[in-house]
Amino acid sequence: MRRKLLKGKMIAVLVVLLVLSTTVGIASEMMTDTGGQWLYRLYNGDAVIVRCVEKPSGEVMIPSELDGYPVICIGFAALSFCENVTGVTIPDSVAIIGDEAFCGCTNLTEISIPDSVIDIGINPFAGCNLTSFSGPSNSPVYEVRDGVLYDKQQKMLISYPGAKVGTYVIPDDVLLIGEKAFNMCGGLTGVTIPNGVTGIGMQAFSECDGLTDLSIPDSVTDIGIFAFSRCNGLTEMIIPDSVTKIDNGIFSNCSSLTRVTLPNNVRSIGEYAFYKCENLTSVNIPQSVKSIDESAFTGCWKLTLSVTQGSYAERYAKKNNIRFIYAESDNAGCQDDWHDEDDDAGYEDGDSWWFDDESDDEDWLNAAYPGMFDDGWTPFDGALNQRMATRTGPGTKFTEDHGTLPESTEIVVYAQEDSSGTPWVLVEFVRNGKLVRAYTGLKRVDVDASDLPKTTKNPKAAVVTEDTPAYYGPDAQYYLAIENPVMAGTELLVYGVDRNFALVEYAREDGAWMRAWVPMPLVSFH
Repeated sequence: MRRKLLKGKMIAVLVVLLVLSTTVGIASEMMTDTGGQWLYRLYNGDAVIVRCVEKPSGEVMIPSELDGYPVICIGFAALSFCENVTGVTIPDSVAIIGDEAFCGCTNLTEISIPDSVIDIGINPFAGCNLTSFSGPSNSPVYEVRDGVLYDKQQKMLISYPGAKVGTYVIPDDVLLIGEKAFNMCGGLTGVTIPNGVTGIGMQAFSECDGLTDLSIPDSVTDIGIFAFSRCNGLTEMIIPDSVTKIDNGIFSNCSSLTRVTLPNNVRSIGEYAFYKCENLTSVNIPQSVKSIDESAFTGCWKLTLSVTQGSYAERYAKKNNIRFIYAESDNAGCQDDWHDEDDDAGYEDGDSWWFDDESDDEDWLNAAYPGMFDDGWTPFDGALNQRMATRTGPGTKFTEDHGTLPESTEIVVYAQEDSSGTPWVLVEFVRNGKLVRAYTGLKRVDVDASDLPKTTKNPKAAVVTEDTPAYYGPDAQYYLAIENPVMAGTELLVYGVDRNFALVEYAREDGAWMRAWVPMPLVSFH
């Protein structure tokens, strides 16, 4: 996609250079004009504005000359983030407007592009307060259509005015959505992309906070990096069959995104593709996928992947300790057909684990942490009344992996459990920047014990089916017990399940007892 967009841009730049000179000159040192307002460089006797000496305000007139040299280019980010600029007049001498030249000029409401401009970089107007573009009227390269900037043939949408609100229907003859074309269009709520568009450029819709209605047609084959990053209004996305690659950061930081459906043709998922999609719960990974970057789902705490048994995606999920379930077929979107290979295992429903209605395991597991899986239940913010000694389990037989923490430690209280007549509580805290759940004596915590659910006194026997890391909490975001993996065949007692991780008790190879959390798909009940 980027090559396609750049090809036309390079041709335009070459035209400019041929018009200006028969040879490519060497840039001069940075200079300041005699008026003290502009920093510029010379190329073959022509001036390129690099930056303002001081941020201007109000109406700004770009000079046609600087110290006698004609101004032919407004350079990269030359007036970016000049928040007090309200209008810009560009003279006929200017042939090039560089990438992001006026980016972030949040009060810029008026700008006219002269016919002399024959090259416009990556959306120079992103984040401006424009509701419409005016000019050019007779440009051989560009056209304004209903206030939106296109190339002359109207095959590529170059820039959408940042303050234009509501929905927009892209014309049917458009083939490409340019890089950053809709970047920072906060008032944009919906876009109709015609079936004919083949490419969506880098960051094309990034930071469109109000965008809630968007469908990608089957004609699209390329989606650029970070194309929908920080689109906090999107909740569900379906990627068409024509797309074979989920590029870097495409949906990163989409805080409301809950579900993404990938087609059978996707082969790879790039770096940070879904980074910090904190409410993302469901992504199907088809069997066609052969490469997923380890950072692709970083920060997706609620995510469960739907994978094909024996696939690369299953191996990836296990290696990166991401919750997963099996899909009966490799058809994208068959979310209702999920199953698990173990007859005793169940299915995931939100954050809880439930079993077949005919199984006695359902009642047992729901009793393991009564209330913890109710939609309205939340843990308690607790306060320590003394230093907090911790154990991995409720009793002195368990390991002291986390030592004693100061009274100032902030904690969250999850449950209580009696051990030999002594009440313990399961608490959560931060250690070295990572979350940890551990046990401490109830006497150390100021909390009303009557409000706390109790863990079961009747754990269920099980065995772990594969070597697996152990975590001090029900997710890969928690502290990893690096030196204490749970080996295949280890006998377990399962006390509860949260977010598809089982709270298990077992004896380590050195004979010490501990409780930790392991992925539920690797637990087989006796």
